[in-house]
Amino acid sequence: MKLNLDIIDRKILSYLQEDARITLTEMAKRLYMSRNAVRYRIELMEKQGLIKGYTAVINPMQSENSIFIIILLDVKPSNVVECIKMLNGYEEVFETLRLSSGTALLVKAFFKNAHHQNKFILEKIQDMPIENYTLHTVSQIVERNGFPIQYLE
Repeated sequence: MKLNLDIIDRKILSYLQEDARITLTEMAKRLYMSRNAVRYRIELMEKQGLIKGYTAVINPMQSENSIFIIILLDVKPSNVVECIKMLNGYEEVFETLRLSSGTALLVKAFFKNAHHQNKFILEKIQDMPIENYTLHTVSQIVERNGFPIQYLE
């Protein structure tokens, strides 16, 4: 489905990415539109699947003992779907990205402590049908931006 976003839709998306709790009244004021017109546009973008939901952005680095890691998995083409299903079932995993090679997965995971992380690697990652994995501990989230709206077409 081709999206037909105009400048107003892009501004609405920008406002929602900046603050998902912004009121329709506030957006309508900023856009010089009625609340109903803003609501209609948002509902349309939700129905199109462009807006998937509204969520709080939690900073995992605020917890004193927790660990945020990124794992790069090398997977045989025949095992990619199985690995994705397995990863989706793990509560520690909050995002899995399939990379352009088609056989690499980038996994973002969060752990209570080092013991929890080690147990996950030993009992879950090493039991997966993968070729290899590389583990990186995130030491700092430098900046988190929303999706670049200017690239939506």
